[in-house]
Amino acid sequence: MAVLVAEQSEMITSIEVNIENATGYMQEATTQLKKANKLAKRSRKVYNLIHNYRKLFNSRSTTP
Repeated sequence: MAVLVAEQSEMITSIEVNIENATGYMQEATTQLKKANKLAKRSRKVYNLIHNYRKLFNSRSTTP
């Protein structure tokens, strides 16, 4: 009986460690996703700025 209790205790400890690790991974993933979202927004702004500038420049150069 004592052997079973010891084995179960080890399993519970292992599960707890895995949960703690998963929590850390989730926090890091959340941080990385926030950074990616910020970079994507910035990239879209720059793309739109360049796109609109090109549109404006092309429309001026083709108008007689």
